Amino acid sequence: MRATGALEPNSSDTSRMPLARSPICATEDLDEARDVICRLYYPHRLDIAEDQPLDLVLNAAVSGSMTLGFCTFGADARAMLETCG
Repeated sequence: MRATGALEPNSSDTSRMPLARSPICATEDLDEARDVICRLYYPHRLDIAEDQPLDLVLNAAVSGSMTLGFCTFGADARAMLETCG
């Protein structure tokens, strides 16, 4: 059962996405997506399924040392954090 009003993957209506008033990035470029997520959160490795196009939407609100974010990739994705020191 699907929730009423839920966004479909690859939806072009970003105005209904969480934190829509705080857009950070929307891109189809994998390198740009990796860079912006690294700068906002933490160094990581981001991979997407080879047969699927990336359609990243990243919204976030930053307050001091806390970041609240919403991210959708529009494709099957895997993000793995790099280990710390």
